[in-house]
Amino acid sequence: EIKECDWSSDVCSSDLMSEEEFDLDWLYEQARKIGKRPDEAQEERFLELVGKRVNDDISISEARRISLIDIFG
Repeated sequence: EIKECDWSSDVCSSDLMSEEEFDLDWLYEQARKIGKRPDEAQEERFLELVGKRVNDDISISEARRISLIDIFG
């Protein structure tokens, strides 16, 4: 498979985690701390909420925190 790369930095874009992957990693880490495990519907809802909040000019960390509360209470 041919991957598009930025050869000036020696890093392929396909090697980098997407923003959604970072958000889900954060969700799993925080959920584990409170003894929860998100199901697929909660993952999708979390990503949707974070995306909407970031678009409303809320910082990513605050958007994640508020969305976590929305998902797990």
